[in-house]
Amino acid sequence: MNTVTRVVLIRHGQTDWNAQDRWQGQTPVPLNAIGYEQAAKLAEHLKDFSLEALYTSDIPRAYQTAAVVGDAIGLQPLVDVRLRELRAGRFEGLSQAVLRTRFAAELLQWNTNLDYTPPGGESRRKTQERALHAFRDITTFDPNREIAIVTHGGTIRLLLMRLFRGDQAVAKARISNTAYTILERAEGGWHMALMPTTPHLNQEAALPADQRAG
Repeated sequence: MNTVTRVVLIRHGQTDWNAQDRWQGQTPVPLNAIGYEQAAKLAEHLKDFSLEALYTSDIPRAYQTAAVVGDAIGLQPLVDVRLRELRAGRFEGLSQAVLRTRFAAELLQWNTNLDYTPPGGESRRKTQERALHAFRDITTFDPNREIAIVTHGGTIRLLLMRLFRGDQAVAKARISNTAYTILERAEGGWHMALMPTTPHLNQEAALPADQRAG
């Protein structure tokens, strides 16, 4: 049986809350018009890939992105709820400005302690663990060689931080809406073949991981 050797890890398209710099968490905020346009451009770009399966979070903004991609390349999105964004509890819907002003101490805890749990939410470590379990299951049991996973910015960053521990470039990488990252399986585990990038939006050229800035 074949095993997955290449993963295209995708963040969803833009929502109104993204544009307003508001924390979404697991709130079911849909794509806005720009988000659908981004997803369509990504889908056209991905026609040049050799994707054989497509997985997605069930949260609307991710599923809608996956549906646009799937329609373009002939794949039905497969839902895995473990790919959801972190549940941010009482912080969902608040802007970064409000968080910095009213919840500075909590925000510091969030940024420095993976085990900090916001009221009504979940810790980043819990999100990281469920995303890792989903990734391992998908890449172990899917019979195809090249797949895509559509999920969320926070989930992607936490997964990459776990897969590539100690890599400061991962922790600081910009993961824009519809940015994709390419992971390839090599002897001894996974390596990052391409850092998060959005060439389909004409904002940057795809940058191989071995050419990234420090």
